[in-house]
Amino acid sequence: MKRVLSLVSLVLSSVALAGSGQMSTPVRLTVQPVCEVQSVTSERVTLHCTRNYVPSVPHDLPQLLGKLPLAELRLTSSAPAPSGGTLNTYAVQPLGAAGELVFY
Repeated sequence: MKRVLSLVSLVLSSVALAGSGQMSTPVRLTVQPVCEVQSVTSERVTLHCTRNYVPSVPHDLPQLLGKLPLAELRLTSSAPAPSGGTLNTYAVQPLGAAGELVFY
């Protein structure tokens, strides 16, 4: 039994010596801005986005595909969210409602 304890203590001390050296590993971190739908009404869409991110064309965001009305969205306000991030509010304008001619 004494031999086993001596062997275990020898192994542990060699592991401790091997782990005592310093090693550095470079880490590269990339953060992608994202948005999620906070609320949608017939007149307004509010998106909760990462801090200071204000997408000009929310329809281009892949995470919002199929979650937004098929209408033009015009940014009306942007403010810090109480829970963090940014709240962006868009006015919903039906396609062609901005005085544009739509040809079929």
